[in-house]
Amino acid sequence: MKRHRLAVEVLEPRLVLDSGGLGGLWLDAPLEVPAGSAIATAVGVVEVGQETLFVDVLLLVPPGADADQAAADALRGQGARPLQSAEYALTGLTWDQFFDGNNENDFLVQYYNPTNDPTGGGEQALQNSQATWTEVVTSSFVFEYGGTTTRAPSLVRESPGPQYLDGFNDVAWMRLRPGTLGVTWYDTAADEADMVLNTRYRWSTGGNPGANEIDVETVMLHENGHVVGLGHSDDPGSVMQAYYGGVQRTLGQDDVDGITAKYPAEPADPVTDLAVAAVVAPSNVAQGNWVDVQVTVENVGNQDVGDDVTVTLSETPNGFAFTDQVIAGLTVGASRTLTFSWDTADAEVGSHTLAASITFGDQNAANNTESTTVTVSEPVADVTVALIWPAFIPAGTTVENVVITGSGFVDGAQLTFENGSGPAPVASDVVVVDASTIMATITTKSGGRPRDRVWDVRVTNPDGATGVLPGGLTVTVSSPLIRPKLGGRVLRDWAALERIAPSIAAPKTDWAFGSSDDQRGLAQSVDFVLTYLL
Repeated sequence: MKRHRLAVEVLEPRLVLDSGGLGGLWLDAPLEVPAGSAIATAVGVVEVGQETLFVDVLLLVPPGADADQAAADALRGQGARPLQSAEYALTGLTWDQFFDGNNENDFLVQYYNPTNDPTGGGEQALQNSQATWTEVVTSSFVFEYGGTTTRAPSLVRESPGPQYLDGFNDVAWMRLRPGTLGVTWYDTAADEADMVLNTRYRWSTGGNPGANEIDVETVMLHENGHVVGLGHSDDPGSVMQAYYGGVQRTLGQDDVDGITAKYPAEPADPVTDLAVAAVVAPSNVAQGNWVDVQVTVENVGNQDVGDDVTVTLSETPNGFAFTDQVIAGLTVGASRTLTFSWDTADAEVGSHTLAASITFGDQNAANNTESTTVTVSEPVADVTVALIWPAFIPAGTTVENVVITGSGFVDGAQLTFENGSGPAPVASDVVVVDASTIMATITTKSGGRPRDRVWDVRVTNPDGATGVLPGGLTVTVSSPLIRPKLGGRVLRDWAALERIAPSIAAPKTDWAFGSSDDQRGLAQSVDFVLTYLL
């Protein structure tokens, strides 16, 4: 890791911070500052009683002002003197509780005072920043959120009363002097750090700051990196770089390396642990279909496994016999997904449990088995389409009481037309009379070339089962002749119609229509049939 120190300097509208202690960030987006102002930073030191405190101040340098003098004035406003070069080595925090041999106190408690929070989201931003540093698995450092407080940060000069060490690490909002974005005070001997952001400036917590707004979580993540004890980084992907270039709420590799080097995690005990991570199958399947069942095995331990691992899948209540499969070892973090095929032809209708297990002597048998449930439903009847009548409909017309016959129709079936040319016919008012008969209104559109257009007729049930009559409907543009067809054969007499569609030829009192209008429509259809068949 590369670290560097920055002295106080005048910048063009960017914000420089020192690299020691709890500094701030570079700010590419301009603050609302007087035209011609420069922005600089200063780090100073204050003797308070027997303690040596450090403070980082972000300041504005007015047009024409001397930068060094402005920095000295800003530090003097905090009661501090500029930090000498030899004193930079003293500014890094190291929290002693992580090295005292007592694992019970390996955490740093930080509190939040929401008073005057201009965003309403500062508390969550602080907790997010804490979690981001804590979740570095290679480090033992842990932030613990202590909750809200009404305390003013005791180390901050603007807080009421004298500066003193109260044993708490507090974050708050205050109205600081103009030209100061924020201050952070800390003591490296007693290990305490307090942070204050200035309510005079515009802040954002939504992740998409507007003009002249600053992302609170990005700043807090950076500042808490200093609380951890890290300095600035020259790695452009690091949140600890001395530049604020916009929202950054994740750590770079250099940040991870830094906290790991300062607070390394204790070596983990060797653990050999394979787990059945998932068993995936469709939740519902029609009896008679094949089902692919996917079983994922993952190495969740910290030791590579080179031995073969046997994976077994069982089914209840019917006891379908699956063939065992073998995985030839897994490295740490690796996974393997196997596919088992299940023929449900002999599976009873109802709920079935598919349980996967591994045969392997690891240190955690609790995760060696996983299961899922599949419901086997009644088999789906095949859908066939035998006839549409009338089979010839002039373009640009609407025909009611069109009859479609076949088998396997269920309520909610859809009637569509495909593989033709020109505008497709549209079916509406589709009624499933029974499993072999559908009635609908068909509308054909004008347009296209002046020639007859042939369409396949498709019926699709809600469960996806479907059947098609190729070339079943012809949209005519020249001749109004209408001839019922079945598989390309012209129906020439009533007996043929009765053989093909007995429900049409049956007395209309046998039809399951509730209104007299429906019955009249059916009668008209039958009359229409007779007109063109006889």
